[in-house]
Amino acid sequence: MECGKLEAITKWPLPRNIKQLQAFMGLIGYYRCFDKNYASIATALTYLLKKDSFQWTDITNTAFI
Repeated sequence: MECGKLEAITKWPLPRNIKQLQAFMGLIGYYRCFDKNYASIATALTYLLKKDSFQWTDITNTAFI
C-alpha cells in the first residue's frame, strides 16, 4: 500500500453526513481485497448509507477507527 493513501485513511475526519461517508468508503473500497476482515468492519458503516439511517454510534465509531 502506498504510504500517502494509508496516511489519508488513518487521518480521515469523522464523517458528519452521507456524502462524507461515501467519500471515505470510496477511498477504502479499493483496499478491501487486501484485508480479510473488510466486510465485517465495513458492515456498520455501509448500514449508514441507507436512506435516513445516518446515526453515528459507538459501533460505527469502532468500525471507523
